Amino acid sequence: LGGHPCGRSLERVEKDGERLRTISRIEMRFSRLGQETAIELSSEFIESARGEPIEATVAQKGAERVRYVFESPKKARVERGAVRETREIADDSWLTPREVAAFVAARGGAKAEEIHFRTLDVQSGFVVAEISMKRLGEVERAIDGHSAKLVRYEVRNSMQPIVATELYDATGLLLESTTPIGLGNLVSLLTTKAAADENYANASFDLLAGTFVASRPIARYLARGTIEFDLDSSAATMPELPSEGAQAFTKTGERSARVSVDVHRSSGAQPSDASDPRWNKPNELIDSDSTAVIELLASAKLPANASDFAKANDLRALVSRHIRSKNLATAFGSASEAARTRSGDCTEHAVLLAALCRAAGIPSRVASGLVYVPDLGGVGHGLKGPGWGWHLWTQVL
Repeated sequence: LGGHPCGRSLERVEKDGERLRTISRIEMRFSRLGQETAIELSSEFIESARGEPIEATVAQKGAERVRYVFESPKKARVERGAVRETREIADDSWLTPREVAAFVAARGGAKAEEIHFRTLDVQSGFVVAEISMKRLGEVERAIDGHSAKLVRYEVRNSMQPIVATELYDATGLLLESTTPIGLGNLVSLLTTKAAADENYANASFDLLAGTFVASRPIARYLARGTIEFDLDSSAATMPELPSEGAQAFTKTGERSARVSVDVHRSSGAQPSDASDPRWNKPNELIDSDSTAVIELLASAKLPANASDFAKANDLRALVSRHIRSKNLATAFGSASEAARTRSGDCTEHAVLLAALCRAAGIPSRVASGLVYVPDLGGVGHGLKGPGWGWHLWTQVL
């Protein structure tokens, strides 16, 4: 991440009679202002040799394991702790992991300019993701001491507004992927187990110290209602930034732009937000159906006749009180983990509040961006002066 070793991952395929099991695991280690953090994510997907989904499980360190038992490609029984429910999707035209691998290899072998498919994203819940791959040409890379031609693709995923780059060999095997995530490029390289283990052992990147952006002091920043910034991009072109809420974005050149912020301006909710089922459903991080979240919501004793605004504000105050240990040792913990441990930083506050709101029937989600820090020296680790750092917060409809 950002040019620093930060972890390892693996994918293994097992065959058991007529069943195929795809096992994936990713482990990441980094520090945040000197506090070490570890992330562990794993999943299994079981399908028949004919590509019929049978079962899937998702696990994250510190969170409850989620199991999907398929009744059909459109319908699955979901088990999370003591919670049992049935989830359905409108369309069954999606590919299982082994079907995806075979399809991409076949289309790549035919030198297709574009590859499109749909697959189930169990990490995000019972949701179908649309993937599009655009062939960008061939590149030469040294593989195992000899030069090889690899095919380069631009990859888009409907679940996130990020464009990744992937390199495949002639057999359709993924050898390298690069994903820009704001904190730097997250790069995965196919390698030996020994090299992956060494990379994990050497992981020492400070995620926050390496991503703070120095700034001129902003006078009276708490009292300001408006402010404008002129931006220059270090990339070849200025990326499109959002014009939403209080923020307006305008390109002023190929590598320059202006961002204006007016706290009195609001774009309001998009019409599609009110009908988007994602903002009400539980997922692996915002696990609003977990026992810990449901019990914490019950303790709030929200007045039945209160408005959604009043309920959300009461829940915001509840989360602020409930998370007693404000620290950076937990990275991207689930809402149920935050509810149980009462520990975390902005990410745990954000996902717990979103989960409580969803459990209360109020559509919610999380958003990320930059926040002005008047004195980076206040966060330690050798940082000085004012600057900008990444932050996560909750949006409620």
